[in-house]
Order: sequence, then structure tokens, then C-alpha cells
Amino acid sequence: HEDRARVSSYYLVSAGTAVAAILGVQREEVMPSLTMGFAAIFAILFIIGVLTLLQMIRLRQAWYESAGAMNRIKDYYQQRFPDAELSLALAWTSSTLPARGKIWSVAFLLAFSVMLIDACAAAGSIIFYGYGTYGDDVLYRNWAIGAGVALLIAQIIAYRLLLRGKP
Repeated sequence: HEDRARVSSYYLVSAGTAVAAILGVQREEVMPSLTMGFAAIFAILFIIGVLTLLQMIRLRQAWYESAGAMNRIKDYYQQRFPDAELSLALAWTSSTLPARGKIWSVAFLLAFSVMLIDACAAAGSIIFYGYGTYGDDVLYRNWAIGAGVALLIAQIIAYRLLLRGKP
């Protein structure tokens, strides 16, 4: 759990730093090269976000594998010592282990916060690229919002699919 919190905190601090740097630029007239630089920063932040999400998925898989190993040990002792009433001391059994991709778990909520910032970073990259290339045009802003929403949905689906596994 601590590893997941560290990974997500690192990403949140990185995203906050990038946004603070951009907001810290005080210019009357923003040059296209500067907006292209911001587009690149947000694109890199998007890539880091995808890697962070993959790390969080792998950490969830590792937790599930270790919980499964512990349950095999519990099952062994319950079979060997049925009179010991070990079920009173054991929280989970192989049949009651929480689902890997459980939606309202802390793991999912941390991953979702990364997914949300990641989708916003991708949309920000598109907005800055469009502003640097085309100037003030509503079309690319609408496209960026659509792309951000699509990427958020794609990341949620990827999270669920990658956490699916052998029961």
C-alpha cells in the first residue's frame, strides 16, 4: 500500500510542478515556441502518467499474488487442523479475497487520480500544441477535451483488463 501511495504522490507532485511552472510564466504575448515547449512538457507528463499507472497496476497484481499465496497457507492449515477454528482468526479465504480490479478500493482511487491528471495532461498538450500551431481556435480545444475524456475511459478500461487474471 505504501508503494502505491509513493508512486501516486510522486506523479501528483510532478504534475503540480509542471502546472505551477506554466502558471508562473508571466508574458503579455506568448510565443509559439513557448507554447510548443508547454505542449512537450504536458506530453512528457502524459507518458510519465501512463508509466505510473502501469506501476500501480503491477503493484496491485503483486498484492493479489501475495494475498493468494497467504490464502494457500491458510487453506493448508484449515485442512490439516479442522478443529482449530482458524476461520475465526483469518480475515480472508480464497473464496472471499477482494477482486483485483475492485472499483472503490484505495488502489483504484489512487490509480484513478493518476488517470484523471494524465488525461488532463494529454488534453493540455493538445491545447498548447494547437495554440502554438493554429492560434486561438475553438476546434482543437474541443478536440482536446474529447481526447482527454477518451483517454480517461481508455485508461479505466486498461486498468480493469490488465487486472483481470486467473481466479
